[in-house]
Amino acid sequence: MSPKSLPISIVNAFTTDAFSGNPAAVVFVDKQQIQDTGLLRAVAKNLNQPITAFLHRLQDGSSDPGVVAFDIRWFTVVRERPLGGHGMIASSSLLFSQPEGSAAADAVKRIVYNTRSGIVLTARKTVDGWTELTMPVATLEPLVEDDKLKAVVEVVRRALGREVRVKYAGVGVGVFADRLFVEIDVDDDLAGCIPKPELFVSLVPVETGYAVNIITAASKDTDVAFVSRMFAPVNGLPEDHVCGSAHCMLTPYWAKKLARGDGEMLAKQVSVRGGDIRTAWCEAEGTITLCGQAKTVLTGEIFL
Repeated sequence: MSPKSLPISIVNAFTTDAFSGNPAAVVFVDKQQIQDTGLLRAVAKNLNQPITAFLHRLQDGSSDPGVVAFDIRWFTVVRERPLGGHGMIASSSLLFSQPEGSAAADAVKRIVYNTRSGIVLTARKTVDGWTELTMPVATLEPLVEDDKLKAVVEVVRRALGREVRVKYAGVGVGVFADRLFVEIDVDDDLAGCIPKPELFVSLVPVETGYAVNIITAASKDTDVAFVSRMFAPVNGLPEDHVCGSAHCMLTPYWAKKLARGDGEMLAKQVSVRGGDIRTAWCEAEGTITLCGQAKTVLTGEIFL
């Protein structure tokens, strides 16, 4: 009997380079496997990528031949995540690049993703070849309790390795409730910080509970609206090279602050690998658009 195998690709999201952006493993599974949390967790741990996206093609999806639908789940090496922006950029770019007659050939205009959290996400290919996601806006609430704010500022300074000036600190609500959001001064040079991500664990979990720590600043580059970095050591990601879902918070925040309305902004994640994101706030719909490019660097099979 031949061993069971699953098709796998490694795709760098938010880049066209083989050595930058954020790697994601994309694994196609069947109807039973997508429900097998133990299997998916074991595969993700074995692959040891920042995120592994598991996809199951739904045969009874939209009647529109231009739309394909998938169930999708995301795992880091230690836990399942409710949302994975760079994993979706990787998955969608891979599907849109498939040859004629495959699951997402040229005739496919849109991909629909059904998530475990109940959020339905969509992807399309733009006219200039980027992949565009539609994602939910994350509501931010300012951190106003003096003791908690003081503790957050202290930990952020220690973790970034310098006395940064915190201009705003807030937390997400709902599915984003585990996320801390901090803006620092543009002159604090977020890209130049040499972080110690393990120090963000000081924020977890007794009173603050922030597993995901998003740090952002304005950009001195006039072509770039803002820059950011994301740290999530308790999720198995000391630093996430380029975090798509962080822009569910970043995009409306900066669109309002910079008075950009629904205009598209160029953003950069300034980790060592780095990546480029085009994003816009669709206030009336309560969504953002997130655009990125991707580079497939490996294809093959994983044997079970």
